[in-house]
Amino acid sequence: NGDLKVGQKINTNIFSATTIRNNNILLDTTATITAISDTVITFDQPIKLRFFIANGTSLDTVYATGFDAASQTITLDPSINYDSLATATAANPLIIRGAVLSATTSMVSIVGNVVTVNKPLINIDNLGIVSIGNPSSKPATKTITGTLRLIGIGTLASTVPLVTDGSTVSYEGSANRIGGSPIWAYNNLTVNQQNQTSAVVSSQAFINGILSILSGKVTSTSSSRGITLNENATFPSPATDSCYVSTPLAKVFTSTTPFTYYLGGSYKGFAQPRKVILTPKTAEAKTYSVGFYPSKIPNFAKIDITTIKVIDTVSNYNVVVYGHAAGIDTSAQITFQFDPTLNPADSYKDSSLVLARYNGSKYTAVSAPVIFNGTLPFNLTTAGYDTAFGRYTFATVGSILVPVKLSGVTAIALVNKTIKINWSSANELSVGKYIVEGSVDGVKFSTKGTLTAKGSSNYSFVDATPSAGINYYRIKAIDIDGKVSYSTIVSAKQILAGTISIVNPVKNKQLSFVLSTDAANYTLKVTNVLGQSILSKTIAHNGGTSTYSVSLPSSALAGTYFVQLTSSNNQSTKTIIVE
Repeated sequence: NGDLKVGQKINTNIFSATTIRNNNILLDTTATITAISDTVITFDQPIKLRFFIANGTSLDTVYATGFDAASQTITLDPSINYDSLATATAANPLIIRGAVLSATTSMVSIVGNVVTVNKPLINIDNLGIVSIGNPSSKPATKTITGTLRLIGIGTLASTVPLVTDGSTVSYEGSANRIGGSPIWAYNNLTVNQQNQTSAVVSSQAFINGILSILSGKVTSTSSSRGITLNENATFPSPATDSCYVSTPLAKVFTSTTPFTYYLGGSYKGFAQPRKVILTPKTAEAKTYSVGFYPSKIPNFAKIDITTIKVIDTVSNYNVVVYGHAAGIDTSAQITFQFDPTLNPADSYKDSSLVLARYNGSKYTAVSAPVIFNGTLPFNLTTAGYDTAFGRYTFATVGSILVPVKLSGVTAIALVNKTIKINWSSANELSVGKYIVEGSVDGVKFSTKGTLTAKGSSNYSFVDATPSAGINYYRIKAIDIDGKVSYSTIVSAKQILAGTISIVNPVKNKQLSFVLSTDAANYTLKVTNVLGQSILSKTIAHNGGTSTYSVSLPSSALAGTYFVQLTSSNNQSTKTIIVE
């Protein structure tokens, strides 16, 4: 505003500049000019520059003690509290653009593409949106250093790729958003939500350091938007069982070190924390994604009846492997946590549980069966290293590993409408008695009879009053000290009249069988080991004893098949060998 002279007093009313990033800088002091040389003005005391920074549609004021034109860096006055910069709202976000702020005690500084949080970025009321952009509108990755704390319903947004190098982003509000577009990579991510609410993954996010859940959960706006932990990332046990990830969680492996996924979900108002431990067989690089779904399981009616009786229809896990080179070994051993939150644990007590996986056509057992004793949580592990992956759930089975003392348990239907149960015992020095238990559904058992132990021997018991249809049996061994153990569960269907005999092996593709029953129409069905039907035929039996011969199709190759003959009151299933 006119000529400047040595000895002149200068204040904000007469001095201004508009050359720095299109933002005004105003002199905020009263000082005396002591020298003038070209474009350099020297004052007799330090001065403050009042700098306006865009905050939505308004301008915020910050104070600086110096400006470096070469680096376009303003050094902020360390005596000023700059928390006012964090009072942006969704309508008026705080926009930090370019390399314009720098000070060791400032809240935020940006040098080049590095955003440094020198003091925790906090606002206990409403942080609103902190938007980090790029002045040239070109994709340039921004790097955050320091600790960034978002309190309230604040959201950290970015129009460019964002990484946090050696720093921690702590979400301490309510429904804070994790991730962004384009891709974000966190170093340490802390979820510490108010009132146990959930932080929401709005876009795929990556973590290189530590994922910590101190309070609340991690959910997602879509099943395709999850979190990926890179090879060196860790996931310590959450603070409580109510803290977990309720979205697909992926982990990059480059070793055979086991990793624990802390997962969960909510179904009909019940929180369902879960834990999965995955161990790759080899150290070759690959990524395993695991998700837990407390909801109706797909294809729940398709089960392998030879290994499974009933499956859990309201919860399941899904395991996917990707991100690996062609031809490498992706097999892994996986332990899943069973916790019947929606059903009383007593419903499963003393049941034989097994892990089941859907193989594309039906659920089949992929673990050894174990008797559930009611203690929670209860884990089941794949038998060896699984290779197919996909959807897993828990199931009860009709055939389990026989306890050491009991063997050869069978149930045989007799023509006089009774069922005979046989078993053998060895090493029974401490056994006091055996109780034969029966059931119509294989879950709830009641006592059918009691036999006193007589030393290593064979035992038989006849159920004179079996129920119509299939009957299930198990042997309960009670030691003299009161300890209880159970045998395998076996089954037999009551025969109303007669017997069925199937000739085995099958020669020249001629399947022969003998019916010694009352008159009835029988359905003959032959299936291969994949469950595919190769023959279905109706046999009209006139009663008495008759021999039948049926030609198998020419496509029936040598191998194992299953034959089932069924009438309204009779059924026989047998494994045959076709030569």
